[in-house]
Amino acid sequence: LDVNGNSTGVPRYPNLKLVFVTSRIYGGYAQNPAPDNAAGCLNPEPFAYEEGFAVQRLIVAQIDRTITDHAGDVRYPESAPWVDWGPYLWASGTNVSSHTLLFWCDSTTTNNINCFNTNNPGDFRYGDLAPGYSAYWGDHTHPTAWAAQKVANQLVKFITGQLPAPQDHISDWVTPWKGK
Repeated sequence: LDVNGNSTGVPRYPNLKLVFVTSRIYGGYAQNPAPDNAAGCLNPEPFAYEEGFAVQRLIVAQIDRTITDHAGDVRYPESAPWVDWGPYLWASGTNVSSHTLLFWCDSTTTNNINCFNTNNPGDFRYGDLAPGYSAYWGDHTHPTAWAAQKVANQLVKFITGQLPAPQDHISDWVTPWKGK
């Protein structure tokens, strides 16, 4: 697309053959609205969890070889690269995911056994949400450097086939939607 959103007829990545798509990490610590009744934080739950459904429907659209309003034309190989699941990075807060062993801590969960035992300083940016931002600002949504490293490690484990358990539950999640 050009700067006006019009198709140029030239593919952006003509040699791209395979894309792994993953949904975002947990957003349950986001404070919406923020304590000072400001606009609030970006995408608290359930938005992060439900983004997994968008990924699911993209893959189903490719399997069904359909053109949809939401996914567009994702037919492989005519219009798009092969789209497949990347690692599933969402886990329900401090609850350890049995498939990925991920969990997410925040400054508010330092007394949780999973967060305390790992000396986790918090996976989400936190700070002074009061007007004037006298200390530092954090939205409890975006990952800290600690969490970014957790995500990077999961991506490497995924690429090298070293996840703690097969993520076949994701395939099971797609199959019922096939053809709907």
